Amino acid sequence: DLDNYVTAVTNDARIYMPLSELVDINKERERLNREITKAEVEVQKTESKLANTQFTDKAPPAVVQAERDKLEKHKALLTNLQESLKQMHNI
Repeated sequence: DLDNYVTAVTNDARIYMPLSELVDINKERERLNREITKAEVEVQKTESKLANTQFTDKAPPAVVQAERDKLEKHKALLTNLQESLKQMHNI
């Protein structure tokens, strides 16, 4: 099972190295948890801003759309971070 290995390939060789030897798994989990917390805060802030009718009614449509785009990017980042953390638990 090579799921927990990083592969380096050259013309003459293929090297398999355990991921745990390249990365401190516990520190990486801590980092991912910090990044998840930051992303969650950004999602909440942007959702609150978009839920505020004073903002959405008065801001130019391009500004409102920029906030919607920002929200989607934060949600995508959050999903990716959560998936990375989930994969780290399998190591």
